[in-house]
Amino acid sequence: MKIQHSPNLNPLYMTALLPNPSLLRIGQAAKATGCTPKALRLYEARGLIPPAIRQGQYRYYHAEHLRFIDVIKLAQRAGFRLSELIALLGVKQQQGHIPLQAIEQAIADKLAQQHQQIQALQQQQQVLVDLRQVCQQLFAQPVGCVEPQQLQQGLDSAL
Repeated sequence: MKIQHSPNLNPLYMTALLPNPSLLRIGQAAKATGCTPKALRLYEARGLIPPAIRQGQYRYYHAEHLRFIDVIKLAQRAGFRLSELIALLGVKQQQGHIPLQAIEQAIADKLAQQHQQIQALQQQQQVLVDLRQVCQQLFAQPVGCVEPQQLQQGLDSAL
């Protein structure tokens, strides 16, 4: 990574500023994880990932950040919202770590929630099938308009 030369900086000081080659700038980290830089800033602001290493105006991310981001993306694909992940981090702040039991409970809760959603969708699907059948029965034959005189004649003849 290249730091632009400033005439005010001592070259020896500049070499001390050179970042570790294993660190990625925010754009590189975003590309490596498939996230946007905005998402990475959000994850950091919400405490979902450790704070980035700051050097001047630049943020640098390392392998641990990328692992956290991969877990976040996997959890989101599994149906977790960021607010749910933030709640898990509340446990981390209270206890210093996230106990495996808390993670397993969150996953079990999410599985139960998804099971209920699947059942509700299956019921809704059956209602749609029933609706289709009712509509086919009701509207299979074209309904013609009956003139009031014809209706009156039909009623008169029936009486």
